[in-house]
Amino acid sequence: MYQRMQPAAMAKQSRLQNDAGGIRRPGSMAARNGVVTRNHWVYLLACLGCCFQCCFPGTAHGTNVTFGLGESVPLAALLEGDTIVAGDQEFSNFDYRLIAGDLQPEDIRVVGIFDDILDGFGLRFGGEFVAGGIAEAPELQAELAFTVRTLEPDHVLSGVWLDGNPYAEGTGKAQIVENVVGVDVPPLSISMKTVDGVFINAKTSDGVFFPAALDIQGYPRLRVWKSISLELGDNALQDEAQLRLFQQVFTQLRIPEPTTLGLLVVMGLIGLPQRKNRYPCRA
Repeated sequence: MYQRMQPAAMAKQSRLQNDAGGIRRPGSMAARNGVVTRNHWVYLLACLGCCFQCCFPGTAHGTNVTFGLGESVPLAALLEGDTIVAGDQEFSNFDYRLIAGDLQPEDIRVVGIFDDILDGFGLRFGGEFVAGGIAEAPELQAELAFTVRTLEPDHVLSGVWLDGNPYAEGTGKAQIVENVVGVDVPPLSISMKTVDGVFINAKTSDGVFFPAALDIQGYPRLRVWKSISLELGDNALQDEAQLRLFQQVFTQLRIPEPTTLGLLVVMGLIGLPQRKNRYPCRA
């Protein structure tokens, strides 16, 4: 016979069922006794995550920015992992080391460019690369490096070109010497030198074309390293050297894919007997 349960027994059974199912209601005995439920953990972790992102925004994954053609970027941002994409070339892994002087990365601007004369993409650097004068340091020495790669699998970097506007007066020398890491070509350089106000020499452009220099089409990726040097004579107030603007341009070539070459060869072989049958020899 059915027996009606007392209210106390029903409450006890309901509590047991809730405990077995992992349910903790805010008003339950478990919640009142300080037992943390799964929902509480999820809420707590979400709050901690929000607080962490607010306090450390740069440490979140995927915060690096890719800048496009014509966008001016401080070198400091590129040193933190940001990249520049100009055309189908990507510039990344920037390094900067200041040896002498006070030009900081946040004071150097970098922009992706297209050079219509060389028909190539590259980077332009601008900043107060200056030594001498009343308000400038008597010397500036710095090293700058980055990696460039083609984003198209059937293209290679076929040449490297360096241009700038070195300037010196009094007794001074402004110079950039550049090496393409791992490539057997002479260093590139631009410079200007004066002694006691007399012009000695100047060079504002330099470059190398790999097919002509090395008899190869090019490379899919290159690492470029520059040494920037501004030197003065004994009179730092009257002597001056500067290089406020310089740029790097990379030309490229398209190479046929192996499957395309194979297909052309096969089509050529197939066409030989057809041509022979088309023009039979006469007796």
